[in-house]
Amino acid sequence: MPLLKGVKDKFQENTRNLGLLEAIDAIEQIRSLVIEESQERPYQTREALLQLYQLILTFIQNGFYEESDTDKLLRFLNRVEEDIYRITNHIESIFKTVHQMKNIISDGQEG
Repeated sequence: MPLLKGVKDKFQENTRNLGLLEAIDAIEQIRSLVIEESQERPYQTREALLQLYQLILTFIQNGFYEESDTDKLLRFLNRVEEDIYRITNHIESIFKTVHQMKNIISDGQEG
């Protein structure tokens, strides 16, 4: 039983530092980037990827005729890249939180 108390004490000491609420918020941020809200409108990352796919198909079939075509493609690539970067940052923060909690439990079992 003392091991469980030690783990409990560690959790109490580190509740704010663990970032569990931030991890929950990070999940919501990821959802807002990748999950469809309704059948009518996909969220921005999925929509951007679909549009990017269409632009690439158009390029493969027709080539680019104007400089604005490449500018449009670059805008979409930047948008997707920014979304993926934000998703990656959120996932890393969630992983860090879970890993810290796992370490607290593991340390409590060893001690």
